[in-house]
Amino acid sequence: SFLILLLFTSLSTQTVTITIKNPALSIFNDLQALHPDTLKCPCSTVAIPYQKFVSMSPILHQICSGDFVGARWLAIMGKGTNSFRSSDWRNIAFGQLLLLSDLCQLANNTIDDAIHRFLLQTFIAPIALTEIDLNAQLNAILNQLFNSTIVRFGFLVDTVNLLLQIDQPFVGSIQNGATDFFPNLIISTPKNEIQNQTLKIAFVLSGPTDIDSGLVNCICATNPNCTDPVAVDNNYYTYDTAYSEVAYIVPGSIAGCSPSDSFQLSTLQCFYSDSDCFSIVMNYVKKVYFANVLNPVWFDPSPLIYDPRLSQFPPNTSINTIVKNIMVEQWNPSTSYNNFYESCAPNYCTYSQTIPTNSVVGVIIKLVSMIGGLIVSLHLITPLLVKFISYLFSMINKRQQEPEQQQVRLKWFDQLKLTTRNVASLVYTKSISLNIFPRREFGNNIDQVTVRRLGQWSTRLYIALMIIGLAILTLYSVVQPHSLTKSFNQPSFNLYNQLFQKYGDQLKCSCSSIASTYNHFVKIEPAFHEICSSPFVSDEWRMNLTAGLDLDLSSYTLMDYRRFLSAHLQYLQGLCKIFIESTNNSVDQLLSSLLVTTQLLPETVFYERTDLLTKQSKSSAPTTFARLLFLTRSVNHGNAIISSYGTNFEYIGPYYGGYSYAITQPIIYDNGCSCALYPNCTSQASFIEMNSSATIPIRAELINDLFVEEWATNINYSSYYEQCSPLLCSYTYNKQISPLYTITLILGLQGGLTIVLKWIGPKIVQIAAKCCRQLEQLVSAPIHKQQQQQV
Repeated sequence: SFLILLLFTSLSTQTVTITIKNPALSIFNDLQALHPDTLKCPCSTVAIPYQKFVSMSPILHQICSGDFVGARWLAIMGKGTNSFRSSDWRNIAFGQLLLLSDLCQLANNTIDDAIHRFLLQTFIAPIALTEIDLNAQLNAILNQLFNSTIVRFGFLVDTVNLLLQIDQPFVGSIQNGATDFFPNLIISTPKNEIQNQTLKIAFVLSGPTDIDSGLVNCICATNPNCTDPVAVDNNYYTYDTAYSEVAYIVPGSIAGCSPSDSFQLSTLQCFYSDSDCFSIVMNYVKKVYFANVLNPVWFDPSPLIYDPRLSQFPPNTSINTIVKNIMVEQWNPSTSYNNFYESCAPNYCTYSQTIPTNSVVGVIIKLVSMIGGLIVSLHLITPLLVKFISYLFSMINKRQQEPEQQQVRLKWFDQLKLTTRNVASLVYTKSISLNIFPRREFGNNIDQVTVRRLGQWSTRLYIALMIIGLAILTLYSVVQPHSLTKSFNQPSFNLYNQLFQKYGDQLKCSCSSIASTYNHFVKIEPAFHEICSSPFVSDEWRMNLTAGLDLDLSSYTLMDYRRFLSAHLQYLQGLCKIFIESTNNSVDQLLSSLLVTTQLLPETVFYERTDLLTKQSKSSAPTTFARLLFLTRSVNHGNAIISSYGTNFEYIGPYYGGYSYAITQPIIYDNGCSCALYPNCTSQASFIEMNSSATIPIRAELINDLFVEEWATNINYSSYYEQCSPLLCSYTYNKQISPLYTITLILGLQGGLTIVLKWIGPKIVQIAAKCCRQLEQLVSAPIHKQQQQQV
């Protein structure tokens, strides 16, 4: 029994929580190294602004900080244009550099605004993160910020390009002095009944001119991919004529359907120092500049230098690619972990540690107390047990010696009853006469009979108080519930489900990885309208369908649908492409965002939170495009941008001898709807002219939903559990103490009570005996005195 109690007392362990007040960063790092699984340091400031510990210094493409978009060079380019031919590279480059300067400023403002709004947001940190965990979360958050900023800017560029292609806005000549009239206008002189004749101006859907023949070989309204090279021209003048010839075709410079297309299709390779064309185009600019300026002041711009270690855009990269990447070379984010920890400022840290329940001194004390209890118990029980066993053996031997014929066979119940009576009589007799206190407890001046009597009374008091004390303390210890924590190291998913079904919200699991991207456990597959995957949005089908149409679409009347068929198909194709890219990017941004959970979320809470986030993402994507489309249409309508289709405005030609400028007037549609007042005027289009027309409202349901028919979302809780990867799950419950612990407790209590009762029992009996003697004397004194008087 002693060995069992010794092993139980010395080997029992307990999990304790240790608290460290106001830990410094060095202490936090030391604790993290020693207790990485259980260390928790709640932040005193949970919401920390990013600007407290994050900074960014983005670097744009070097063209934005170079001389080519500076005021000095732009002034030279403005004076170095070719006034004879508008398609000369020097004329085009001047406008493109002006646009490039504006785009650099727009990109810089967009980036600064995005960074400013981001830094004002707060980083939610319920606990102090390690430097590795903080960097992992910030990398995911910053990558999402960078990607979303680039995607939104590129989305704007693609949308504007699509609307420019579809609307075919009327663009004037780059150089107004080159010709008297614009080449994409038709001017005729029909007879007028009142003033004899007038000029009639009509739009011509055109395209880039061939540098050799000067003819238009491609109509942009039907083919958005019309391109031609751009050249530098030499002008020649004779006595009666003037003409120009191609002097040099500029590499990387392309003429598209519009100045915007030409700009985005071109490259910056002739502005790099290692290109063969840099010095050539600079000489041509210098030549015409000195010819046009009376007192020229030349300025040699510094060429661009390509370093693949610093730039992600090679010289032959199209400007469209650079612009859609918001012209950023490097974002250069910087994070200060010290500043984060100072902002978090945990007031305390806690960690769990498994230690022995009793120290060496505690084990010794408990063993000593239990030894005392064992000694007393064995001292009381052993003699009685030995005598009881001896009595049983004597009874058995006595019965075996009697003759069988003289044996009185008693019934089993009578035998048990007799044995119980004898044992009870023996116990009572021994209890009455039992004396466990030696003579020294009562002093040497008392006679032997009194000592024996006081010892018996002290023993009875000792036994009674021991039974009562043990009963009360044992009952309290057994009935009082004990709060215990049960832990499971690295539980499997099946074990976790079983535990959660049994204990519910009491089960707590700390994630070893507190941040995980949604793409590990969420799958979103948008199903787009079938038109976007059909042949109707392919270039081949559109070209075959419109192959039989007149190349000059202006030959069809305004109400003839053949005039707009190609544009509508291109618009449908472009919308499908933009919507698919926009939706997929929106989904990618959602799936690349972080779910931060220090504790494993229950399955219902996980599904609710994830479902809410996916619904917000689904609703935000169409709203973004709807706002952009509304803004673009409003800008076009507010500025009265004229479409080359002649669908919103037309020119009124000047009369001979009247005013010399052509003015515009709006087109009037059904119900007197004027394009000058409303952007949504309509008439029923048809393939043949009809006398009747009807107003049809704009159908925008598909556009408002980004052509998405269904969002197929799959959320996997088991994958989330794997990402969380809890190292420890625990639950707290109330449980009665174990029998072995109860025995140990009783023996420990008995040992303590033994020491106390053995010391105080004899003294109580002596005091009681003394009080009784004095009381007897007080009672017997008057009686004795009365007897003496009678005598």
